[in-house]
Amino acid sequence: MTLLDPVTPVLSLRQTQPSAAPVILTSPLDDLAANLREPDVPVFTYTSTGHVDRWRLAVLAGFDGANWSSSAVFRRMGATVALPSGITVPTTSRAATVYLPGATGQTDQSDQNAWWLPSQPLPTSVAGTTPWLDQSSGVLVAHDRPASTSYRLTWREPEVSSAALAGAAVDPHADGGFGGLGEIPPGIFDLATSAVHGIRPSFQAALVLERFLADNYKVATGKDLPTGAAWPQLTNFLLQSKRGTSEQFAAAYVVLARLLGIPARIAVGYRGEVAAPGLPITVHNRDVLAWPEVAVAGVGWVPLDPTRTAAGSGASVAADNSLAAAADKARQDLPPVKQLRDPPLPPRADDGGRPPVISLGWIVPGLVLLLALMALVLIGIPVLKALRRVRRRRATGLDGVVAAWAEARDLLRSHGLAVAAGMTPRDVAAACDRGEGPPVGAHVRVLAVLLDSALWSGAATQAGAVEGAWSAVLLVRRGLASQPAAVFPYSGDFASGQPVVSSRREDSYATASHRAWPTGPWVRAARAGGGIVQDITAEAGAIGNDWPLAATGRTSRGRDGTLRA
Repeated sequence: MTLLDPVTPVLSLRQTQPSAAPVILTSPLDDLAANLREPDVPVFTYTSTGHVDRWRLAVLAGFDGANWSSSAVFRRMGATVALPSGITVPTTSRAATVYLPGATGQTDQSDQNAWWLPSQPLPTSVAGTTPWLDQSSGVLVAHDRPASTSYRLTWREPEVSSAALAGAAVDPHADGGFGGLGEIPPGIFDLATSAVHGIRPSFQAALVLERFLADNYKVATGKDLPTGAAWPQLTNFLLQSKRGTSEQFAAAYVVLARLLGIPARIAVGYRGEVAAPGLPITVHNRDVLAWPEVAVAGVGWVPLDPTRTAAGSGASVAADNSLAAAADKARQDLPPVKQLRDPPLPPRADDGGRPPVISLGWIVPGLVLLLALMALVLIGIPVLKALRRVRRRRATGLDGVVAAWAEARDLLRSHGLAVAAGMTPRDVAAACDRGEGPPVGAHVRVLAVLLDSALWSGAATQAGAVEGAWSAVLLVRRGLASQPAAVFPYSGDFASGQPVVSSRREDSYATASHRAWPTGPWVRAARAGGGIVQDITAEAGAIGNDWPLAATGRTSRGRDGTLRA
């Protein structure tokens, strides 16, 4: 925590100038049990225009499992202070005059350089002293130890009906609402979930949790009072002893609420007294109290009291118009456990309370995008295939024959014939002849002859061979167009999908699209081993097709002289 230099001129909080000197303060939560052991010591006196439920000294939101801490940032308080922007409900002005006979009942420690001043959640002005204020919590501190002094405090208090409060949503963005939990001991989370009976995070769930602690745990009295609010003490309180002061009640409430998604923090101060307006009321050590506060959307921090000992917890303030009275009325109207239901979800802030309207503005752009994707599939793929075919058709020589075979292979695959990487053109033709594919085997076999000649003859491939290869592709295309597309499985040696290499030297050649195949060592051996290059014009007739083969087409014979297609 920090303070402004005392010589700095008084500034409005809206100028948000942070302090420069550190604040050293004793946490009033640590002194709570000690103050209860001396209940009759007077602390301060106040006179108000109406009922005051509680007076706060400090707010603690940070928790690391061992210590509770404040994240307050103090600034020199100006003439007036505006309300926080998150409060949207109407507010009413309240005022009180506070008289301190000395230090505010706080332990006198030599290392302390500031003292807490009794305050309210939403102070707007202070007359009679120049305190420092943390606007997020409403906490006031004095830089010098106050002697007997008095000041006039003015504050705003939210006005909300008990019904609206009971159905309100919590504010998950409230500063400090989820200030840490440390390492959670076993059994605590299960206790938290069972305490609210499955109600989603809301102010109603916050009241259910408060009722759970009030009904199942006991407030400690007398001289033997438990102290501490770290996890060891809270675990003992929640799971074993079930007995504690407001220190354990408030801390236990906050950790359970945070586990349930309810933003909560601890406030420490004193309970007020119910008396006639205008009469002085003296607050004593016995009135010291720690309580949880829950952040409610549009309302701010709402004080609760699981000990049921605060002045606002009872019928005596039923006619009051304070926030504590609205919370107490909502507490009394809370249904039994078996009748608990989640409150309706609040309307969105920008719809004026109207039912949500489903926006249809995305439908037209979505349909346009869908149609564009369909057009890309239906038009783009054929266009790409056509461009690929044109590129292949421009190839000449050996490249032209190889491109023709690649085109025929892709046509067969598109029609449903599974052409594996290791299948030769003759293998593909055989698959078509066996009924495993479309009846274009003869055309594929002629293409195989031309491809074999181009790859193995050693002579330059002539233009006529390229034209003949593409004429075979045209006949394959026409044959496929007359047959419905289907999926044709492999059979025999092709079922594995692995490359098939014939043991016959003259039948062993690469897939035509693999241009590096003719350079393999066994290919060179096949060329040198007696393969005889012959004219294949007669062979084309043997295949059974009136095929316009070029006179320069070549094929190979085996060692036994048999002409092979």
